[in-house]
Amino acid sequence: MKKILSIYVLCFSFAYSLLAQPGKKNFNSAYKKNENGDFWGAIDDYTKAIKHDRSNFIAYFNRGNVYENLGRYAEAIRDYTNAIQLYPLLTNAYIRRGNIHDDQGRYNEAIFDHSKAIELEPNSSIAYYNRGNCFYSLKRYREAIDDYSMAIQLKVDDSYAYNNRGTSYESLGLNDEAIRDYTKAIQLNPENTYAKSNLEKVKSKIIGKRIPKIWIVAVGIDNYLYPFKLSPLDASVSNAHKFEGIFLRSNLADEDQTEVLPNSRASREQIREAIQRKLCDPKNVLPEDMVIFYFVGHGILLGETSFGICPYDFRSGEQLISETEIVELINTSPAHHKICLIESCKTRGPMGANVISRQVMDSFNERRKAYPASLVFMTSTEIGKESYQDKALGGPFSHYLRLGLKGKADGEATGLKDGFVSVRELFLFVRKNVMIETSNFQIPQLNDLAYEADIPLIPVIEN
Repeated sequence: MKKILSIYVLCFSFAYSLLAQPGKKNFNSAYKKNENGDFWGAIDDYTKAIKHDRSNFIAYFNRGNVYENLGRYAEAIRDYTNAIQLYPLLTNAYIRRGNIHDDQGRYNEAIFDHSKAIELEPNSSIAYYNRGNCFYSLKRYREAIDDYSMAIQLKVDDSYAYNNRGTSYESLGLNDEAIRDYTKAIQLNPENTYAKSNLEKVKSKIIGKRIPKIWIVAVGIDNYLYPFKLSPLDASVSNAHKFEGIFLRSNLADEDQTEVLPNSRASREQIREAIQRKLCDPKNVLPEDMVIFYFVGHGILLGETSFGICPYDFRSGEQLISETEIVELINTSPAHHKICLIESCKTRGPMGANVISRQVMDSFNERRKAYPASLVFMTSTEIGKESYQDKALGGPFSHYLRLGLKGKADGEATGLKDGFVSVRELFLFVRKNVMIETSNFQIPQLNDLAYEADIPLIPVIEN
């Protein structure tokens, strides 16, 4: 579901000239650096401007905006909150903070912020639209419809508000109303891929034709049963839920098609069972479908014979779920397209294993490259290499994977955007940004045949 952003207050640089002079030079420098893509330089200058003038709410807001663009959401919320405390009438700060709460699944906090923005600016179509998204996420569809209707009344050409009101109608079983809104959304914006997909889906539902489905098992493990074997991680569970949310909120998958296994629910047997039940059951999964297995957690290499992912109850090699085992399991799925997305380190494990030889490492990596084109196997790093993590983002692989799936990867391979993200585009986008983030120490991998086949993965679902 597309989110509408408020106009940034970076244009307040002129207004700042009317405020106290100390720090003005830093403020103007920060504005220019941000415009030129020097985000950390901009943050540094905004910080200096704030030190000169603690009442400079504009600098707080703008620094929060830069933090948000960098994915530093905790810092962004802190700055937006400071800006609000200094200037309680700053509507955009409520909208920006509300959007972050929404993205993080804190829908009630987001509703509070967007409601406050509406109170301050009753004609804000953006605030009504974004609050409608929150109501939709909470399955409060009638309230979502009311907010989308207000957004449309205030901005009559808002294609995305029509689309989202249509999804709310559809969720209530009001298919005729949904078709009307999807059709209007496409008329207003023929490039609205949300509306096109949703219209096709609801029409297929009405005539009884089954459309292809996406089935997902997402695993995230922050804390392991035996912490003396495997150290805690940051944001793995959160990343699993966010990954699922991309598909749920865009109507690419329904709740009965996805399953998240966090922490203690991700034992060896539970992961295996979920893959078999959710992704491989021929009674539900058909050849035209796509199945996705996504894992964020620890991975190890034991000796020179076995490597794979560590389930919650990992203690020794007996609990390891090897990569070979994952491939064999998912290859039993009737779905033609099978996607494995793995973020885990592949260093030697805590079992006292010997250092892996280069020859064996190369053999493992060559085996991975040879997986068939129908199996997309993308990993955060090479066999025998570390995957890095960040306290705020978790791993950079998952962070850029989500951005790519939301549409940032569209056109990455050729520079031409077609409204779809393909496997090759997603991989190139993720690899480029992860390598930048880790100074080339971490290089994501994709099997060669999947890269060459380059299947369309998903329509662009966010901008």
